[in-house]
Amino acid sequence: MNFKSPYPDHTIMDIPERDNMLNALNLFEKNKTGQAEQDQLFDALNAYVGFLLNYCSAELGGKTYSFDHVVPQLFELEIKKEQQWKQYLKCSLYALRCYLECLRKYKLHRNNVRQYRSLILMLASDVEWLLANYEVSCKKSVAQVECTCGATRQLSTSDLVFAMNELFFIDDCDDLASFDMRDVKPNFMFIVRQFLETVGNNLIGFSRIVDDKKRPIHKLTQISWEYLTQSTVAKQNVSLPFLASTIHKVSQWANSFVHARHLHACYIQFYALDFINHLMTAPKNHVRCHDGRNHYNILYGDFRIEHYDALKADFETFVKSKHPHATVQWLPLDKVGACIISLP
Repeated sequence: MNFKSPYPDHTIMDIPERDNMLNALNLFEKNKTGQAEQDQLFDALNAYVGFLLNYCSAELGGKTYSFDHVVPQLFELEIKKEQQWKQYLKCSLYALRCYLECLRKYKLHRNNVRQYRSLILMLASDVEWLLANYEVSCKKSVAQVECTCGATRQLSTSDLVFAMNELFFIDDCDDLASFDMRDVKPNFMFIVRQFLETVGNNLIGFSRIVDDKKRPIHKLTQISWEYLTQSTVAKQNVSLPFLASTIHKVSQWANSFVHARHLHACYIQFYALDFINHLMTAPKNHVRCHDGRNHYNILYGDFRIEHYDALKADFETFVKSKHPHATVQWLPLDKVGACIISLP
């Protein structure tokens, strides 16, 4: 990485590929119908992605890491130690590489360049922040680096109102290029939160938990992954594609967005989505269940439960330790979101 000082005591990163991309975007904004401007913008974006991939490869050495290794460090909500911070930055760099590889292989198309304004701005600001901190904290290249691509890191009330209207009236949008993705995209984390809550509940096999007056107990809506992480019975009898603690970590991260409204970088959002896609990958082969039938369901991942009756009893005990008057409303066996290998 090269650096320059436009003013005394002011150090910034010197990334010609990024500057060329932003300049090409400015030219494109002035003439959105010009084919030459579109081609120039796409080529500049592709060159910037190539620069970033080379940077990530040089730092990571071509290594690959499992979700169980990356998620606990990338989705940590409280980073208190320097080593945690460095690991967070390294895992962020790995998530960035995964995102860029996906973009280059599947998503970037010359004919769609008119729609890439938000993507370009996010790549410029989010990546600048990451590389600046990585150079300072991990590589010790310089003592301090200033970021030049400023971006809001928290959704405001106006952002939320805008997103609500844009999403609700999305069918009125005849030009996706005019759709402001930066404010809208992060709201997918609301869906991540709801998705993981629903998957956890379905996996254990209950619809809801109510009090003695049949009212839902809202503080127990997130209990599934907490239970699967802590219970010895669950650890012995539930088989998942990843560690339950890994899934719980992503669930906590998504839940924090509801309260903190912090805008996580685009590559971290991508890594959460990629994790969920892998989580929900169905088993390659049919699974023999308790009723003797071969089971295969694309609606949930490779989730398997042995001794389901024991698990249900243990879960009820766990729930009552949180709320003595709670009642678990169980789903029929054929509605449980897992392959039940055995009952007793």
